[in-house]
Amino acid sequence: MVSLFMTMRTLSLGKSTNSQIRLLKDNDATLKPTFIVKPDSGSQGDGIYLIRDPADLRAISGSQIKQAVVQEYIQKPLLIDKLKFDIRLYVLVRSLEPLEIYIAKEGLSRFCTEPYQEPSQKNLSHVFMHLTNYSLNVHSGNFVHSDSCSTGSKRTFSSVLYRLASKGVDIKKVWSDIIALVIKTVIALVPELKVYYQADIPPGKPGPTCFQVSPGVFEYVPSPVDEEVKVGVIRDTLRLMDPAQRKQHVT
Repeated sequence: MVSLFMTMRTLSLGKSTNSQIRLLKDNDATLKPTFIVKPDSGSQGDGIYLIRDPADLRAISGSQIKQAVVQEYIQKPLLIDKLKFDIRLYVLVRSLEPLEIYIAKEGLSRFCTEPYQEPSQKNLSHVFMHLTNYSLNVHSGNFVHSDSCSTGSKRTFSSVLYRLASKGVDIKKVWSDIIALVIKTVIALVPELKVYYQADIPPGKPGPTCFQVSPGVFEYVPSPVDEEVKVGVIRDTLRLMDPAQRKQHVT
């Protein structure tokens, strides 16, 4: 998933995190940053919270230190219909040697269900305003289950691009930047991926013949948007992985 709302300035939650956050403030006295704290083992928005003071870090859980990532929160994100949204893109790494990367042309955009306001001490806990996770917003009274791919609380990425294009945004450049970001991200991960791959599949041993799909939200309600995007992703993935289909596709 590609997010438009958080910078890449990332801090690991630990003893030095407080001093790192304070250092950011000390370097610019006018800076009043907000930070988003995300458990590194969490999912579906569970355990995410915003802070403005290092003293608000919830580092201790019983006798164990919780591992988390702290990122600077962009306070003026791009909005559509006055709502924050994210972009979920699907990337297939077909091979590590040689490196083959495929990016689906269609993706999802998930919207918050409360009009956005810049972070303040009063609204830091408003998850429907700050967090785009479907598993959270689906419980909001403002969540809109739409039959359209361009309206509601979950939309296609192409519909978002259409809205941006109507505002004069260069969509070709947006796609070019996204592709560059995906490629650089995968390249950065390749050394670690190779370590895991070689540990599980030694040289000479046949490679895997299946995909592992992580469990999703148990209260999941499929929508026309999900069907349009995800069926296409699965179909094209199987075609790319099937040698016979892939040969026809290349031809």
